[in-house]
Formats: sequence, structure tokens, C-alpha cells
Amino acid sequence: MNPNLLPMTPSFVKRVLLPPAAALVFYGFIRLTADGSWSETFINLERPLRNYIEEIIATIVLFYALLEGAIVVRRHLAKRYGAILLKSAYLLKESQWIAIFFLALINAFGLPFTALTDDGLSFNDAYVLNVTGVGCTIVYLASTRGRDYIRLFNQAELDLERYKQEHATAQFQALQHQLNPHFLFNSLNTLSSLVHRDADAADDFIRELAKVYRYVLDAAKQETVPLRTELAFLESYAHLLKTRFKSAFEINIEIREEYLDLRLPPMTLQILVENAVKHNIVSTQKPLHCSISDTNNACLLVKNNLQERSEKDTSSSVGLANLQSRYEFLNKREDGIQPRVSLTETEFLVTIPLLED
Repeated sequence: MNPNLLPMTPSFVKRVLLPPAAALVFYGFIRLTADGSWSETFINLERPLRNYIEEIIATIVLFYALLEGAIVVRRHLAKRYGAILLKSAYLLKESQWIAIFFLALINAFGLPFTALTDDGLSFNDAYVLNVTGVGCTIVYLASTRGRDYIRLFNQAELDLERYKQEHATAQFQALQHQLNPHFLFNSLNTLSSLVHRDADAADDFIRELAKVYRYVLDAAKQETVPLRTELAFLESYAHLLKTRFKSAFEINIEIREEYLDLRLPPMTLQILVENAVKHNIVSTQKPLHCSISDTNNACLLVKNNLQERSEKDTSSSVGLANLQSRYEFLNKREDGIQPRVSLTETEFLVTIPLLED
């Protein structure tokens, strides 16, 4: 526990002079407001002087008891719980016990509050006594622990923000790592089908696969990458697909220079191209045509012709869901544009927003 939160014994002067000073102020406030009017005489000359002396003495004794008792309670709690409770739990427990102690002691004394009414306050007037006890508790905790509670509240806010950031970062990393085995699995399937029919092409494929996977490893450390970097990666990935499918796969990219420095989550385009290959027939009779172009509102339009397979890959939804989740975390544009998927009779289209630095 923070040593600043442990109870500190007040100086001798405070322990001797503070209770009577506080008691006189408190008693004076009670006498001044006893009959509900600030304009009435402060001292009722018809009351016996003995009553005033008894009330003042009882009030001073009460305040001594409150201060010394609070010191004992805090020492006991610190000794018993200081090493096992968090700061927030310790302060909460301390405030609870001191409130209970103050309420019990003020109800037990009762006598100092006879000044609240002309006839004297009954010992059974629990409402007034308990309200007074709560007030004394609040004043005591505010004066002795106010700064600690403020610091703890501010620290709790910082801890909450840090937790949110760490949680979001962990979520984002989990989403990125979700890509790696998925991508590797499909690449190995491609290589397996190629190695038995064309050794030279397989060798080229391995070299390109190494470049692609190096990018995957590097991209895992980044939240976003420049569009030009992503396009360079996509070129290597497209080379792998063209090696496998020959003329059955085509990709056309038309993006203006002014958009190349904008950013997007790494492997975004690879997800969409891979998704097109998974969902659609890719053959010489039915070639797959993919295109990537920019729009006037700083977005990319990725589309492919629609020729769906009769049997769909049940894992193909992972890529698009992953992309949507990453944009939810990353998108800081004021208009909050998210990836949009649309479908026509002949084409499958995805609109991808580009992000500023």
C-alpha cells in the first residue's frame, strides 16, 4: 500500500488544541441556529448558566473522543488490512468503520445537542443525532483523507483508460494473429498443388511466398500501413495466384498517386482477393477478374465478377469479419466510414475507407 495512505498520528498541539476549538465552533453554530432564526439572541439569558457549561464541556469531550477514537480505528485497520487490501478497498473500509464509530459515539453522548431545542434534546432523537454523526464523519474524512480520495479517483480513471487501451491493443493483436495461420494454410495448399507439376514454378513460388510471409510478420507489428506498401505486398501475393491459376486469374489496379500515402490495415487487400478466390470458380472457362480502384471520397473499391462455387468454404467469413473488427478499432475519420459490402447479379463489391496518419 502507498505509505501516504497509512494513518499518521497528529502532532501534540493538534491533539490538544484542535478538539476544543472545533467543539466551540460546532457548539456556537448549534446555539446560533437552535430556534431556526439567525436574528434571535445568541444566548438565552433565562436559561441557567449551568446548562451552557455542561453542553460546552460535553461537546469538547465528544470531540476529543471522536479524534482519539478515529486515530485508534485507523491504526487498527492499517495493522489488520493495510498489507492485504488495495488502496481503494482500504480507504472504503476505513471510511465505513469511522462512520460507524462516529454515529455510535454521537448517539451515546447525546448531551451536547440539548441546545438544539428550548427544552433540550431527548437522547432518543435518533434522526438529529445520526444526521449530525454523518456530518461529522464527512467533515473528518474530507479534512484528513480528502486528497487521498481525489488522488485515488484520478488514478482509477487513469487505470481505467490504460485498461481500455491495453484491452483494445490485445484485441487488435488477436485479430491480426488470426490472419497468419489462415493465410499460411491457403499458401501451403497452393504450393502442394504446384510442386508436383512444375518444379521451377514451385521454386519461384517458394521465393515469392517467403517475401509475402516476411511482410505478414512485419505487418503484425503495425496497426496500419501506407497504401503503396500494401500494393507492393499485393503484387507478390497476386504473383502466387497467377502462378497457380495462370490465365484463369486476373487482377487490375488503378489508383491515383494522391492516395498512395493514405493508410489502411495491413493485409486488407490480400483478404479481399483471397476471399474472391475462395468464393468463386477460377478456371480457364470461367476466369476470375478482380479490380481495385479509388473513389472520389478517399476509398478503395475492390470488386470481382460473381461466379460462386456450389460448395462454399465455411471459413471464408473469418477474413471479412476480421476486417470489419479491425476498422472498428482503427477508424478515426469524422464520418466514421466502415467497410461496406454490396452484391449485384454479376459482381461482388467491397468499399474500403483509407485512413489519415
